Amino acid sequence: MRQSSFNDKSDTLPARKTPPNPRHESAKTMPLFQRIVTVAACAIVAATWMARAPRADAPAGRYTATTVGGTAAVKDNVTGLTWMRNELVGTFDWAGASTGCTGGWRLPSVIELNGIVDYVHTGPPPKIDRTFFQGQTAGSVPTSGEIWSSTAAALRSGNAWYIDFKNGTIDRYPVVGIPIGVRCVR
Repeated sequence: MRQSSFNDKSDTLPARKTPPNPRHESAKTMPLFQRIVTVAACAIVAATWMARAPRADAPAGRYTATTVGGTAAVKDNVTGLTWMRNELVGTFDWAGASTGCTGGWRLPSVIELNGIVDYVHTGPPPKIDRTFFQGQTAGSVPTSGEIWSSTAAALRSGNAWYIDFKNGTIDRYPVVGIPIGVRCVR
């Protein structure tokens, strides 16, 4: 009785033959100069489209610029919340952040703060509508970094949640000794 081995030709599957893809074949036979011109044309079209694209990815009508008691603010027409247009000046640990929002303003919950993260924003950080939200001073770019929420981490005593506006991630830090940004809401 003959024993079959893996290397035996009778044990291998027949080679799969697929017909050539004409699009791939034409790229291989296309002259180098024509390929370069095609790639350059695609790059120009993409750059032109991106230059014309609006800076904000939030839907039109989502936010309205307003003021509250002389403070520049942004009304979120979806949630009904009103946000300070600018972040608080400086960085704070969680206790400082919790007391930094005064005069009817408060630190947002992690769910509220997550509501202004612009997850469809495809440009450089931050992932927030830069047409309405600004950094610590008028006209400055918002922090492309971490912003505290008022939400304590239930299963991690001594920690609270923050959102990183570089990429929209939600994570937690110890409430003492980690100074990061603050954006107040009402």
